[in-house]
Amino acid sequence: MTEFVSLKKALTRIQPGDTIVFGGFQTNRAPVAFVQALARKRTPLRLSVLSFPNPLPLTLLHAAGQVASLQSSFNGVVLENGFTVPRRIRQAIETGQIAWQESDVYAMIQGLRAGAQGLPFMPAPGLAESAYAEKNRYQSVKSPYDGGSILVVPPLRPDVAVLHVQQADRQGNVWIADPLNDQLLAQAARRVIVSCEEIVERISQPTIAAVYLDCIVHLPQGAVPTSCAGHYAQDDARLHALLTS
Repeated sequence: MTEFVSLKKALTRIQPGDTIVFGGFQTNRAPVAFVQALARKRTPLRLSVLSFPNPLPLTLLHAAGQVASLQSSFNGVVLENGFTVPRRIRQAIETGQIAWQESDVYAMIQGLRAGAQGLPFMPAPGLAESAYAEKNRYQSVKSPYDGGSILVVPPLRPDVAVLHVQQADRQGNVWIADPLNDQLLAQAARRVIVSCEEIVERISQPTIAAVYLDCIVHLPQGAVPTSCAGHYAQDDARLHALLTS
């Protein structure tokens, strides 16, 4: 059953060595307030981060020394002054401060689908003969129907997913105005923590049902300086300062 908890209690759901993934995309709906609180923890967490094109949570955690390894596609965003790459993340990768695995977004999505369905692998034929397939040593299996070879990727099952959403209701369901990968992250992760802009009595058509969620924190403005549709726009100046400091 989904619990409504304080931010302090929600932070206890993150354990040292966890693999963590964040909802939102690019400069939209990143769970910034939760991540900032997590970054302030004094306990060494040595987290493994699965990062979709959503670099601010990763940047904040790395600046606090809480990232041990990273699997990502690319880490950059388009702001009003152009394409911006997180300076410290680039430096950490180039100097070997963190272990890094480069993956294609498609491969990561297929891996999450396998994890969500409890499967040992998921076909990803679009990656056949790509540099990603060779670099990550993806395997192929024989089709039982036509005998052909199909490239497959291993499952991704994060220990915890952290999402920021527009609404949660008293039953623990949530509504997202602009979902992208959030539902899949919630299905694949072992634990799901949600911060929300507002709590309402009832959501008639939930984006993610309560059965997938562990806890919800009422955290208005929780995605600032990224955007949250229907509540506030992104702050490019603050984003640029945080990503390049």
